[in-house]
Amino acid sequence: MSKDESMPRERLLKYGAKALADYELLAILLKTGLAGKSVLQLAQEILAVRGGLVGLLVSDYEHLSGIKGLGQAKITEILAVKEMAARFVEAELKKSEWVFTSSETVKDFLLMNFKGLAVEQFGMLLLDQQHRYLAFEWLMLGEVAMVEVPMRRILSDVLRYKAAAVILVHNHPAHSTAVSLEDKQATTQIEQALALIEVRLLDHFIVADNAVVSMREMGGWDK
Repeated sequence: MSKDESMPRERLLKYGAKALADYELLAILLKTGLAGKSVLQLAQEILAVRGGLVGLLVSDYEHLSGIKGLGQAKITEILAVKEMAARFVEAELKKSEWVFTSSETVKDFLLMNFKGLAVEQFGMLLLDQQHRYLAFEWLMLGEVAMVEVPMRRILSDVLRYKAAAVILVHNHPAHSTAVSLEDKQATTQIEQALALIEVRLLDHFIVADNAVVSMREMGGWDK
């Protein structure tokens, strides 16, 4: 093992994991580099290709398999860490007393789930009468077309969790927070369907990188 490859481990043991940069943490996971390239250099290149640590942790096998220096063994380790992180967040959400009484609380929650996603996704928060967290459900993954609202799935999940209120969310990987006419029309359609079973639609949020905007705060969706 070269000095470069052992350095992050030594620093972690001496100063703790928080003292390490993202690429150093990844280097520990990768263990070895390539001929003529240290593990630290390889880690930096991988993060650059995937758009940083967040991009890496939302990667699938197909995203990683084309990166030189990542064989199946390294890819499976990264995917295992990704899944452990996802399960940790899920477990924290289940045991946490999330109460969504303000848009800021919702934005904090959504950044945990949507920040850094490379493809467009659509989901919803299901809440009880006091706006306490019941569940989060993905509704559409990849190339979301808001004109194709999965209404049956939405109503099924609402009834299954006995939700009293719903918050919708989708992301814009292109980093635009603009609200389209289709976004407004789909939101209105969902609100009307939920009203038939006496469930309130509180808001529809759009996540674009580090920005989260509320459609209700931007004027609503019925105009």
